Amino acid sequence: MGYICFSCEERHPFERRIFRCDCGGFLLVEGYEIFPQEELEGRDLTIWRYREAFGLPGDVEPVSLGEGFTPLIKREIDGTELYLKLDFMQPSGSFKDRGASVLISFVRWLGVTDRVEDSSGNAGAAISAYAAAAGLNCTVFVPDYTPEGKLTQIRLYGAKVVKVPGKRQDANEAAIRASKDTFYASHLWHPFFVMGLKSAAFEVWEALGRRIPPVVVVPVGSGGFCEGLFLGFKALAEAGPQGDKGEPGLHHRREGGGDNFRSEGPLLHGAFCGADLGDCVGGLAFRDVGTGHDGDGQR
Repeated sequence: MGYICFSCEERHPFERRIFRCDCGGFLLVEGYEIFPQEELEGRDLTIWRYREAFGLPGDVEPVSLGEGFTPLIKREIDGTELYLKLDFMQPSGSFKDRGASVLISFVRWLGVTDRVEDSSGNAGAAISAYAAAAGLNCTVFVPDYTPEGKLTQIRLYGAKVVKVPGKRQDANEAAIRASKDTFYASHLWHPFFVMGLKSAAFEVWEALGRRIPPVVVVPVGSGGFCEGLFLGFKALAEAGPQGDKGEPGLHHRREGGGDNFRSEGPLLHGAFCGADLGDCVGGLAFRDVGTGHDGDGQR
């Protein structure tokens, strides 16, 4: 078990306190298996019932606030039947608690006591909450336009907030610079955050009678949730058995033409991609289903 670089395929042990490869590439977790489906009954109703699929070292102790198993409700909109996953009912109020729980559990295992993060709100709140639960110090770098309500929530968990003038990407760069003296446990970079997001796919699969839905619609900011869902459903499709073994196809929709996915600033509060889509965490999912955008060798 360990990391493998998406770009150069260099391998690194988990014990290295890194968030990206020495070449600058994204890290992936390798050497893990899907959870044993036959053992799910009787396990805790949190994301940690799927622990094996996160790829964590065996002696990592979970940092949990009861995240996961949010309601999946059935509705009809304009004659179309669909299910809505209510992840706003997570402990800190967003799906990012899934990734924060797994990532902070790993960070504590590393022996890290101080860590930094950058966020425009929800991720900072989630990381701050779980850092507090783990007894870790936390500093969150935020764009100076971040809504005060989100900053209040982050501070209530005991984290230090550092406002950074400029765009969302400026906060990201400030956090990376600060990580030279501490640990950058990033929801944008660190692979264990995405591993935790896979749990949403597993929950949907269980709620639908162990069936993979044919279509999944997910909002995309940096793309991590898209990637997590894709990896989760892909793992289920490969593991079998379940009612519908066909994995869902992921398709992207954007306004306008051309191949430029670049964003010059925040699209929404908490929704930002500062580089080509192929360089963002969601790019892996789009590449794997063959959308025609190869990411220029980047994830």
